[in-house]
Amino acid sequence: MRRARQLASLLVAVAGLWMLGSGVVLGLGGEFGPGPGFFAFGVGSLLAITALLWFGRLHRRSSDSKTPFLGDPGGPWRVARVSLAIVAFAVLVERLGYSVTMLALLVFLMTTFGREHLVPKVLIALAGSFGTHYAFERLLGVPLPSSSIGFLQVLGL
Repeated sequence: MRRARQLASLLVAVAGLWMLGSGVVLGLGGEFGPGPGFFAFGVGSLLAITALLWFGRLHRRSSDSKTPFLGDPGGPWRVARVSLAIVAFAVLVERLGYSVTMLALLVFLMTTFGREHLVPKVLIALAGSFGTHYAFERLLGVPLPSSSIGFLQVLGL
């Protein structure tokens, strides 16, 4: 199990280094601030550093032969649910709009993996969906998809 996780950490580190290199190629600086490669460089750097720390932690830890290869028996199902939720978000965001789709995604993810404290989770999802929409639209001037459904358009979603 430890070898499989070490291999996974190295693959994540390679992906991070690729993003970092792509960011440098695109350019870190632009005419008025950060350039097109700045975000890829930052994310790639953090990803590579985190993956290498993960590898080091796994390297120091002794091998646990009792741990099954796939880890927690429910783990693959969790990964499948999150993956399907992200695909559903990508499919529905143009139809329902960013705010409604992000709200549904956040509520689903937060309530699927922990059912306690429902009210704070819904409040966080509301702030996360409508707050990021406000930040992108108003503060950054980046347009996000709005709904193509009539009654949601009337509500400004």
